[in-house]
Amino acid sequence: MAGEPNSTFARRVRAAFTARKIPAWVFILYAVFREIPDFDSRIRFWLETTRYMGGYLGTMAAVLASPYFAPGLAGVAVLYLLFVGEPKKGVQRHVFWPYAAWIVLALCVSVLAITAGWGAIEIYVRQEGNKIALGIPRGAPGEPAPRSQVPLYDNDFWGLTTDQLKILLIELPKLKPYVKTIWPSSASTDNQAQAFIGPLQQILDRGGFSFGTITESPRDPSEEGLMLAVPDPNSLSFGAQKVREAFEVANILLRPIAIPESLKQDRDFIIFIGPRPIKWR
Repeated sequence: MAGEPNSTFARRVRAAFTARKIPAWVFILYAVFREIPDFDSRIRFWLETTRYMGGYLGTMAAVLASPYFAPGLAGVAVLYLLFVGEPKKGVQRHVFWPYAAWIVLALCVSVLAITAGWGAIEIYVRQEGNKIALGIPRGAPGEPAPRSQVPLYDNDFWGLTTDQLKILLIELPKLKPYVKTIWPSSASTDNQAQAFIGPLQQILDRGGFSFGTITESPRDPSEEGLMLAVPDPNSLSFGAQKVREAFEVANILLRPIAIPESLKQDRDFIIFIGPRPIKWR
């Protein structure tokens, strides 16, 4: 009798994760992972890259990148668990339902892997192509030796390398058909953020771009590092996505954030160079 509660719990766990219900739980787990900022940002970036490449894959990527897709998928999964799931005694469900759930799961996983993978491959190919063209060494220096105390800021974060500047000088002029003006912005209280603007302005100037400089302050501690301020972080405009791709080719990830109301005006996006990121460990 002492082991009965545990055996009851085990039976409930087994009942919740039967083969019939696993597809629904996978959909719900995917929706939960899409709420993790870093995971969502990377997946969305790859999907957006494929989306702007056009074609059938671009159409599928547009659906998968929609902010409503993951929550909608989770909602359907919950309904499946409630109304189909594992039927109670005396209740019959059509034998087609479990097969349909697994088929839908296989299709979704396949389409997501193909579209996101296609975007990731596209960025990788462009990065490697620029490395070959510029003769950039493939190796990278190792991590610095451990210290007794972790510094407050990530000192290795700042400063565009020579190779990154060369890649931006190649990639940014390709955006002229889509982008007319680029607005860099830096944090008003961070000298290194302001110093970052200079080399970027030189690259924009040599690339023949119109640009203006804005000074702004972060709205909260999460606004740090390199960001792309846009009206809707979940739906980048064509020009904003192309700019993000160009920086990604140079191994610089611009994290989308909401543009401040005071800076919207007619600006499609702003490259916001915030304070140096805090180095927690």
